[in-house]
Amino acid sequence: MEKLLKLCGNAMAAFMDFGVGTLITALIALAFGIELPVWGYLIGGVLGFLPDFDVIWPTLIQDRPNGDHHQTLMHRPIILLPVVAVAGWLIGGTFWSMTATACVFWHYLHDTPEFGGGGVAWFWPFSKKYWSIFKGGISPDRSIMAMSETEHKRWLEEKWLMPSKLAFREIGAGAWGVSIACVISQWGRMGWWSFLCGVVTYYTVWLPVFAIWILWKKHTKKTART
Repeated sequence: MEKLLKLCGNAMAAFMDFGVGTLITALIALAFGIELPVWGYLIGGVLGFLPDFDVIWPTLIQDRPNGDHHQTLMHRPIILLPVVAVAGWLIGGTFWSMTATACVFWHYLHDTPEFGGGGVAWFWPFSKKYWSIFKGGISPDRSIMAMSETEHKRWLEEKWLMPSKLAFREIGAGAWGVSIACVISQWGRMGWWSFLCGVVTYYTVWLPVFAIWILWKKHTKKTART
């Protein structure tokens, strides 16, 4: 149970990237005049957290990322952005090239300290430093991404597996992203009723979140008694 709940906690930490990815996809589809199927928006959401694919396997096996995962090629914007742009164009033309690039760029922006991230080496291979807008570059060893296994465990338990300002802010932003994407995607079919679809989507996102928080609280109480 504990491992499953921690996997859910890691998924919650990635949800803002997913939600904004769906919104970016909806906005670009609107600009292009394209009507996407549901799976198109899901792809956009996945693209929103694509750079974090480097933590999926270590998280499934070890319950935590293997060291500072922002040091992998998946978090090298100069490398990955052109790759996803070309791949998107080859697979789906201009629309998916722009969408993939915008979604992955958003992820890197979210990883920048001003947006709550731990830092990303924007100019690697020319510089290994994690750059922020106002503070300049810092060594990866001094960033919050250099947290120990104990610190990561505490971060997951205190910030995601129980109510916190960070969880409410980021999950809320992700929920808004998915909800607005729902309104945009359904406007042509439902008109003003699409706003109801958006509201239902927003609150539906929170149902499993509160369920996980309740289950985690029960789990910690049970563990404390044993």
